Amino acid sequence: MFRILVLVVFILSNCPALSIEVDYTCLASAYFAPKDDVQTVIVKYIDGAKRTLNVSAFGITNKVIADALVRAKSRGVKVQVGLDRSQSRGKYSQYRYLFENQIPILVKKSGIFEHNKYIIRDSESVFVGSTNFSVGAMKQDNSSVILEDCQGAIHLFEVDFERIWMRDSH
Repeated sequence: MFRILVLVVFILSNCPALSIEVDYTCLASAYFAPKDDVQTVIVKYIDGAKRTLNVSAFGITNKVIADALVRAKSRGVKVQVGLDRSQSRGKYSQYRYLFENQIPILVKKSGIFEHNKYIIRDSESVFVGSTNFSVGAMKQDNSSVILEDCQGAIHLFEVDFERIWMRDSH
């Protein structure tokens, strides 16, 4: 792990011409597929949840990752998953499996892709990067980080998750 300075540019949705730049110093762990076993990193990250997991993803086709989310739910973690409409209907989508295991899933209604790939754990850390939650992504060049000790930046991810959840639940 190492400390990095994260520069977050936040575009206000009601005033697209205005942006805010905020600097945060965070504890970061970086992972690079296929060199690193990112699937195991994701599973351990999910397994470490004690209270909440908020997932915003293009899709989840990786059964090992889906199993980790179901395990978290079974041990009392509040799990919520937001998925893209096109990916939730795919042949290998884990949507039905997660749904059958009583995990609340919100499928994006708008025509704009839900192309996020992040997991907020216990409002204390976030796993984020270019890695899709699929088997194939673990074999491609993808990068991800876990940000910790960085409440300001983590809060921005929580605000984004809440915005997506509220928008698509109506």
